[in-house]
Amino acid sequence: MISSADSQKNSPFARPVAVIGHGVSGQAVGGLVARLGGTSVYYDMKSRSAEHVFDRESARKHDLCVFSPGFEIDHAWLKIAREAGCEVVGELEFASRHWKGPLYCVTGSNGKTTTTELLRNALNAAGRPALAVGNIGRPLSDICLRAECEGKTAVCEVSSFQAESAEDLRIDGLVWLNLYDNHLDRHGSMKAYFMAKWRLVERLRARLLVVGGTVADFAKEFGLTLPDYAEVVREGDMEKWPMPDSCAYCVRKQAENLLLIRRFWSRLGLDEAILRREAETLEPLPFRMNALPGPDGVTYWNDSKATNFAATLGALDNFSEKVVWIGGGKNRGENPETLAAEIAPRLRIAILTGETASALGGALSRRGVPVRLCENLSDAVLTARKTALSGENVLFSPAHSSHDAYRDYTERGRHFESLVARLGDPVR
Repeated sequence: MISSADSQKNSPFARPVAVIGHGVSGQAVGGLVARLGGTSVYYDMKSRSAEHVFDRESARKHDLCVFSPGFEIDHAWLKIAREAGCEVVGELEFASRHWKGPLYCVTGSNGKTTTTELLRNALNAAGRPALAVGNIGRPLSDICLRAECEGKTAVCEVSSFQAESAEDLRIDGLVWLNLYDNHLDRHGSMKAYFMAKWRLVERLRARLLVVGGTVADFAKEFGLTLPDYAEVVREGDMEKWPMPDSCAYCVRKQAENLLLIRRFWSRLGLDEAILRREAETLEPLPFRMNALPGPDGVTYWNDSKATNFAATLGALDNFSEKVVWIGGGKNRGENPETLAAEIAPRLRIAILTGETASALGGALSRRGVPVRLCENLSDAVLTARKTALSGENVLFSPAHSSHDAYRDYTERGRHFESLVARLGDPVR
């Protein structure tokens, strides 16, 4: 529970740092604290290697409390820490205090990870060593004060959970791709969700900001003015690059995001040919519109990463014919009627699972879409196998969180992949 450094002789911390959360982010914070010469105490009810209770007595042992993005900013433990006089900061902000290189952030409702990967790859190809960090999987804390990371640029994928707690974040450039209904179960409203990300705009220390059209529209709706140096990029503002079918940017929803990163790249003054080459060779990331061949000439598309309505709408834009759709999952506060109205004309049949299945099924049925309700994903894939016709597309793009049945979209996507791989077996 205490980090490996036992002595705080050369530490900037008078007392141990309280680290709330013992997952990937929390452990990265502990590692950074140790490199600074300090010690940490981890608190996490779900970890055997952490303290399970954080109360007033615990809080009085610390001056600084650093929390993982999985903890909401009004979590009871964080309230206790503040009341005890602790400084309370999120992992990303804490790390930014100790990161010496440029920090470019990428945020948005959809396309963050692919965009972060592309920018990292292109910067490296252009001779500017870069690392991808943040919500992409490796916390910014993990690369701070490491000799092998000195002199590099950090390209940081930032979720609204990370952005909402940012008070003193230091950002050198920001790409804000888009904004759609998402995480309303946590933020409560579109305005609150928008304002969580708006904090990133307020914390820019350089005049480098590129935003998508939906972001500009919501800023106007909420009475906010983008900085005069912001560039707004909408579809149609520039000619799209034709992309190979095998790359991540062959699908429409990613092709639109590429427009923004092209403008950002131009603002950096770098060779566009390098960015284009990297975009053409960037393979689709797992569980983002990955094609899986099935029996009888049916193609199954694994888009498990689609955890909100806009992502699924973007997936459907890639098909000219109606599809067999597998969807559903945990509701994040979005209205099923809204999704049904948008996607009904694009579906031949809807196969639904999860806690949203009943309400969504009713909304689609009222719009004339045949609906099959299934107990789980396994039943849904077997139903698709019996339903899909030769040459059709079965699109697994859930439009909802996986947390009613899976740890995350990755576990859900792997399960779908394994189920499709077994479809060659006879259907009983």
